[in-house]
Amino acid sequence: MARSRLFFIINFIIVLLLLIPRLDGFDYFPGKYLLAEDGVTFLNEAQTLGASAIFNPYNGYLHFYPRVIAYISSNFSMIYRPLITLGGWVISYLWLVYVISKAVQSINFGLFSSVALISLVALQPNYGENFFNLTNAQWMLGAILVIFALVDAEVMPEQKIVKLILLILLGLTGPFSIIIAPVILVNAFIKKDWKSNFLVYFVIFSCAIVQLLVLIGTGRATTGEINKSPFDWLFSLFQLLMFNASTVAVLCAAIFFWLLIFYSFIGQSSRTGYDRKKLLLPFMLVITAILFIFFSQYAHKQDPLGIATPGGGNRYTWIPYILIFFAALIVSMEMRIVHLAIILSALFICIQNFHGIKSPNLQFSSFARYSKFQEVVIPINPQWPVYPGWHIKGIPNAGSNEINIVSVDIFPESVFASGATVYFEDDVLYLNSMGNQPILILKKPILCKGGNDLAVEIYMTRDSEGWMRLLWSGTGNFREADSLRRWYPAGFVKAQFAFPNSGNGTYLLFNPMEVAGTTKINKIVGYCF
Repeated sequence: MARSRLFFIINFIIVLLLLIPRLDGFDYFPGKYLLAEDGVTFLNEAQTLGASAIFNPYNGYLHFYPRVIAYISSNFSMIYRPLITLGGWVISYLWLVYVISKAVQSINFGLFSSVALISLVALQPNYGENFFNLTNAQWMLGAILVIFALVDAEVMPEQKIVKLILLILLGLTGPFSIIIAPVILVNAFIKKDWKSNFLVYFVIFSCAIVQLLVLIGTGRATTGEINKSPFDWLFSLFQLLMFNASTVAVLCAAIFFWLLIFYSFIGQSSRTGYDRKKLLLPFMLVITAILFIFFSQYAHKQDPLGIATPGGGNRYTWIPYILIFFAALIVSMEMRIVHLAIILSALFICIQNFHGIKSPNLQFSSFARYSKFQEVVIPINPQWPVYPGWHIKGIPNAGSNEINIVSVDIFPESVFASGATVYFEDDVLYLNSMGNQPILILKKPILCKGGNDLAVEIYMTRDSEGWMRLLWSGTGNFREADSLRRWYPAGFVKAQFAFPNSGNGTYLLFNPMEVAGTTKINKIVGYCF
């Protein structure tokens, strides 16, 4: 028992330490790791639909786990929701580590092999999208579901009710129960363990049927054209199996890695007295990994090369790479030199294709506090050239409408323009941009006494869609770190910006567009809170 506890403690310490290189520094700020569907799909729908959002299909299937976490967060103030969703991801990640650690113990891995596998899981080629966000927590759970289905029952909780709840949660999160259903059917036929694992198989198949019905009902499986180039499909498969190698060194390491796996399978199966039943698990893990790749390709059937990202991995490679590393270490476990060579070659690939996460500060804290008073579109990463893009909709609470409105004067003597000509007509400012860097500076600072944050709404009309940028400063010396860039359509818009207040007054520098054209600014309103 003491050895088992030490096993888990060491693994947890290792994986937590290996998260550090992924971080973009230690300066966590609310909203730093919110990503894409975290806002538009999960948080927004939890906010507007309540508990019914939990069973709302998205992209062709149910997302039970992230929906539950998002619903829980919706009962807290906006400022705390990113921390709750981050906690949801951490739980899924540590749960995956726990299940893998328990699985390798049941297979009699030593501490070295266990730490090696956990390290490869944490360091695997990935551009970072699988880390720290609720949207991609489902890929952690998908890997857990595969391990629950294929590894012996020792990795599952003993209590039937707990096992049932966890399996339902896993099976109704993402399309993974559909993918592994045929695998466990074959696996169960070979192992003849229907009786001992009846609950596991029954729940997974039931969840697979539910998800399949949702998939068919939403039409995702049948819509869209299929790429008819065999080369694109085969090269995509090759690239993914080569861990998206973009250099000769990584490609050679990947080929060497697969040759070692093939050698281990052949070598073990030909050994006198070796129990060939031991090869079933690693073989099924490899087959399942390839099956996941096929399904990922089909999900991008119009462009299967789109999921093969040179130099790193993505959400679609997360589960296959875990299963491949796991299989490689199992099949070579009794061949020490080969086992070590597999670990070193895989570690080389991981290090060469390692990527951290860059998360620019989009001033979520200020926007979250601003949303208590005004309806606002809160931007989250990644920022795309579309409106409203990835965002969270801030909806004020009933009765929370007291906010200090501060005057922002715009008249000929109060503004300075560069890269553009400015004129006024009926108290409306017209700016004609002569290039891609028109600048409008408000000479008079906005005074927000006693407020922690300042919001600016710019009511304007542009003849072109595109990016605009606002910079703020307490001294008039502007810097890139204190700026926010947002994309808005052509025509009339209410551009919204929120940021920390400078106590002695805030100067503004505004880039209304990044192309030549005309902008009409009707008014600028400041809010101090």
